Amino acid sequence: MIHCTAVLKVLADILLAVDNSKLSMLVLLDLSTVFDTTNHDIQLTRLCVSYGVGGPVLNWFRSHLTDQIQCVRSGMFRSMATTARYRVPPGSILGLL
Repeated sequence: MIHCTAVLKVLADILLAVDNSKLSMLVLLDLSTVFDTTNHDIQLTRLCVSYGVGGPVLNWFRSHLTDQIQCVRSGMFRSMATTARYRVPPGSILGLL
């Protein structure tokens, strides 16, 4: 439901701009794997310092990247859960099944 609402909001904003003869531009970024193999603290700092990302947007990135728990399971054995500092790109040989 949230995704549908977000799409409708974007569409309404674009149509309103067109109706008022204003320029509209939509930039779509696929950030699903951009942080998979990098240190999250470094990337958050870089987003803030180098690119001026802050406030709610930086908090969204932080909540997406922090407190991700992972463990390894092989057969009947499972490792202790730990906080993930890095992630493995999906589809790689080490990726999730």
